[in-house]
Amino acid sequence: MGQIGEETLFGGVEEAYLDLGRETAGLHSVMGRGLRAADREIGAIFCARRGNGLPRYTAQDGQLFAVFASQAAVALDNALRYAELRALDALGRRLAASLDVETLVEETLAAAMHLVCPDSAAVWVRHPEPLARRAHVARREGVPADVGEKWLEVLREHTPGPTEIALRRVQMGPPGIRFHLQASRRGSQALRSVLIYPLEREGELLGLLGVGGRDPEAFTEGHQRVLSTLASSVAVALSNAQTYRELRELNIQTIAALVNTVEARDPYTRGHSERVARYAAAIAQRMGLPAALVEACQVGGLLHDIGKIGIRDAILYKPGQLTDDEHESMEEHPAIGARIVSGVERLAHVVPIIYAHQERYDGSGYPQGLKGEAIPLEARIVAVADAFEAMTAERPYKPAIPVEEALRALQAGAGTRWD
Repeated sequence: MGQIGEETLFGGVEEAYLDLGRETAGLHSVMGRGLRAADREIGAIFCARRGNGLPRYTAQDGQLFAVFASQAAVALDNALRYAELRALDALGRRLAASLDVETLVEETLAAAMHLVCPDSAAVWVRHPEPLARRAHVARREGVPADVGEKWLEVLREHTPGPTEIALRRVQMGPPGIRFHLQASRRGSQALRSVLIYPLEREGELLGLLGVGGRDPEAFTEGHQRVLSTLASSVAVALSNAQTYRELRELNIQTIAALVNTVEARDPYTRGHSERVARYAAAIAQRMGLPAALVEACQVGGLLHDIGKIGIRDAILYKPGQLTDDEHESMEEHPAIGARIVSGVERLAHVVPIIYAHQERYDGSGYPQGLKGEAIPLEARIVAVADAFEAMTAERPYKPAIPVEEALRALQAGAGTRWD
């Protein structure tokens, strides 16, 4: 505590009080003390008297104030740690519920920036391959845009493996801290202080999480503790998300194998559904739809014609024009497909796509004659993908048309067949 005396302000109080303007008018005795917990300043406490007949603070007052400030620091630190634990617990549960890797990466960056307040944060994941090629970076205003490139260099250099000896293991702080680079050798002013944590799950490296600062001493043990806990939560969530992705891909491969078996009956349509699935997923991605809807379009595209398994070959592969009765029979395939797939609980979300993919935007489609927005969006996307594939693929009864011509046909049908 500083000296107690007339109009004396302590420990940075003067600047703070000057900002208060009229609130300081008449003060004639002030005490102030920083609140410190472990390795960090967590606040400050002040008391003041106005010149209204009260005596100025004495040295004895200062000693009592110091004891009070010490106790206040402990209480405040406990409260902050409790709030921190609650925030991390809530965050961990939210992350665990995320099964999309891209979304998980975004939430991790936001959490690191909020909880640690660095100048920048970065996440690198090993899988899937498109994400593994770059570092995902968040930065504060004023931090150079090229910090992303610097982060990628640092993360590549310090990925555990052959280069692990290049890292300095932290000998102090909470368990789980693996890497602490006090200064980046890359020379970037935005990365003068760096903390890197492995995202590990059962001995497997899933990725890396890092925070960087322009101050060489930017990070405290408290920051290390928070980031260590965050890294543990992210690793669990990332493992779950990657497992889900693998199961989803396995399911899609299984579905594709089934569809290929059905399409093998007709060598001219072999691969049709896989191409429709690919086009539908690409359209959904281009539209910026959530990952779950992109997947639904992909699976719906794979299965859109599965109902044709219930159509007689004589109708399905008839080279000439179909009779009215044969048309009616062919138009049953969406309903047949929907019934087949509805028996699989995990595919319930694509049943409406299969059932409605032959509907038309103007209401002239089948089986229900749905119109406009009443047709599920995913079904409308699959319908466009189906038409595009049919136009650009060769069939026994027609040649393939160029992509540009197919696109013009789609545009011409906007508002009638498609939206």
